[in-house]
Amino acid sequence: MIKSTILFSLTFLFSQLLGQNLIINPGAEEQPYKSGWTNVQGSWTSENATTLGIIPHGGMYHFAVPAACYLEASTGNNSEIYQDIDVASDASSIDSGTALFVFSGWVATYQSQDNSRIVIEYRDASTQIIFTYDSGYLKKNSWYKVTNSKIAPINTRTIRIRLISKCGGTTGDDDGYYDDLSLTYEKTNVVTALNDVLLGDFSEILGVRIFDINGKIISSNKNLNNLSMSELPKAILIIAVETKEGIVIRKVINY
Repeated sequence: MIKSTILFSLTFLFSQLLGQNLIINPGAEEQPYKSGWTNVQGSWTSENATTLGIIPHGGMYHFAVPAACYLEASTGNNSEIYQDIDVASDASSIDSGTALFVFSGWVATYQSQDNSRIVIEYRDASTQIIFTYDSGYLKKNSWYKVTNSKIAPINTRTIRIRLISKCGGTTGDDDGYYDDLSLTYEKTNVVTALNDVLLGDFSEILGVRIFDINGKIISSNKNLNNLSMSELPKAILIIAVETKEGIVIRKVINY
């Protein structure tokens, strides 16, 4: 009963618990398809399920770079588009070291011939790079999820999302695909002890379940004393507490 009730509550509340996607046109669904994105090189386009390649991960379209291999071979550069996301409005949280940004995106390649790559750059007000996450070049025959969670370095003001495709040869299409990209700012408290989250809020705790942001159960326990934040993943956690009064949901950053 506790499990089914908590899972129902989480399903209802997850959309409110997780932050809004900061990426404009995250899956090539908007037209023009490059709305929000800056083209560096390549004939980027949106492909759908009727186009040679792969069925979109979500929606009707995904990003792709057809007929780009000759251009890449002649210039020595890879195909790329990027989007800069202004996070200056969150400067106070960023500079206090409590602003967590969570990225996820799906990549694939046609028959694992070409390469897909996602780079995330945290930049200061003068556009200097403070921190970089790099997925590396990926050859995936089906959709593969790339994720990264990062407490923004102090002085971060812009986050740049780069989609980079690399041909496996010198002719034909560069079949690196991207879809359902997401970057969220999680307005949560960084905690180091579970008691900081729970004690003082409830008269009697009947059970505690801890989930990741995808709804996967990480821990389940009826005894609060047996739970330790140090043993949990360093990430955003959804804590569901069963009490005599009902179920209470908490979202925290365990860092």
